[in-house]
Amino acid sequence: MPQAIPRVPLVSREHFIASWEKAGQPVIFTGALRDWPASSKWTFEWFRSMHGSVEITVRSALYTWGALPGTSKPLGGARRMKLATYLDEVRASSSLPIESDLDEIADKMLGKQPEEINHLVGPSLLRAVPSLREDVRFPDYAPRWLNRLTESSVWIAPRGTFAQLHRDRAHNLYAQLSGRKRWQLYAPRQARRLQPAPLDWAADLSGVDLDVGAARRVTASGLRPDYDFILEPGDLLFLPVNWWHRVHTLAPSIAVNLWWWDIPSAVRVGPVAARIALGMKLQEAYASLQRSPPQG
Repeated sequence: MPQAIPRVPLVSREHFIASWEKAGQPVIFTGALRDWPASSKWTFEWFRSMHGSVEITVRSALYTWGALPGTSKPLGGARRMKLATYLDEVRASSSLPIESDLDEIADKMLGKQPEEINHLVGPSLLRAVPSLREDVRFPDYAPRWLNRLTESSVWIAPRGTFAQLHRDRAHNLYAQLSGRKRWQLYAPRQARRLQPAPLDWAADLSGVDLDVGAARRVTASGLRPDYDFILEPGDLLFLPVNWWHRVHTLAPSIAVNLWWWDIPSAVRVGPVAARIALGMKLQEAYASLQRSPPQG
């Protein structure tokens, strides 16, 4: 049986580093978002009325095996749309039936086309509306000298959105503002059994969720998540670097996160970060051109 994840009040930076970051221990800080302007402002209705006309990039949430053996890649591309249109899709998801068996969900994902998969809004919303950053109050846990090696995203997800099993090469503070998400966490010591399939410099997918039936076979062999829990509104999750995770959205959800790279990961970021960022910009530009009417 998975163990219960620790749930504690927000702590000082020194306490956080000593008790959680250095130990590589996930924890949920409860009541941590009370003083955030986003906690009261960021509703679906507010986003529609204040920012509904903003153009955003929506990406497919489905991954498959890559061209090189043992690697992974995204399946599908990006769509450009107005935020209000995307919020209509999120609202329509409210009555969708959802599975409780995440192995079954992983298998069904692999039988779908990218356009059938629920989507997420990631960094593009913060780029389009930079003032949103003023509404969040992440605790000062990331080293100040790493300020340029941090990244935030706003995640607006329909009910039923499923993130395949993966690990990030960064620490993660994940703030759940509305809706509920189920998380399964696997410790770094389980990496070999999870068959890492590199995606890019920042993340690896697990081969367990890239082949139909693989997840069920691995579960049958005795592999179990270390934690299996629901992240509730007002919760702030600390997910240490290299912890594997699946995420299943149980209700239309708004969340925001902060990644920061530790020293070993930071050393690797420089040579490849620019190339990845350029690729994402080009993909967004292409999606925008696809929507533009012909001139003349």
